[in-house]
Amino acid sequence: LSLPHWRKPDQRLRIGGGYGRYAYSGDRRYPGQRTATRNIDFKAETSFTEGLAGYLWRLGPLTAKAFAGVAMIGHSIAPDDPLASTGTKIGPKAALELWLNLGNSAFASLDVTYTSAHTTYSANSRVGYRVLPTVSLGLEGGINGSAGKAEDDCACGTTATGMLDPAHRDVRAGAFARYEWFGGEVSISGGLSTDLVGRRDPYLRASWIAQY
Repeated sequence: LSLPHWRKPDQRLRIGGGYGRYAYSGDRRYPGQRTATRNIDFKAETSFTEGLAGYLWRLGPLTAKAFAGVAMIGHSIAPDDPLASTGTKIGPKAALELWLNLGNSAFASLDVTYTSAHTTYSANSRVGYRVLPTVSLGLEGGINGSAGKAEDDCACGTTATGMLDPAHRDVRAGAFARYEWFGGEVSISGGLSTDLVGRRDPYLRASWIAQY
């Protein structure tokens, strides 16, 4: 099969990290009791560090990147939440990133990641338009989640939840502004964060990417 538009894949090395804080509430059983519950407010902090190696391919307007490596993720929650996966865990990570130029000014992207550390996953997409050569505005949406636990109906203990369990699922929809230059980019985004059941909260995210 001949694909003349494919360019030779370029090797890539990525080192990343991040930090975040959030708050939530939920019904939990009183310690030592089988059925009584109360609503508890939780405050949480999370951080991650990762090292990934991979390749970049270009096929006309499409750019694809695939990575594999190791991630370390930490979750700290106060007071302790018996239904959350907490502590620091390390595991293999895989990532796929797709970027499609839609003409000279518009673009679309899709980033998908998974790591066994806290069984963490994400799928995020953007559609943007360059209002200036270095400034883009657009819309974004995605889903993020991790492992968790659910209380058994018999109050005997907890069981592991599925990856899409609402209690450990975060779906986001919002807008972003992005400034790019030859060596990287800075973006700010915000919008609505929800579990698609009852929680609806605003979110704000800032990111910086540098290329060497």
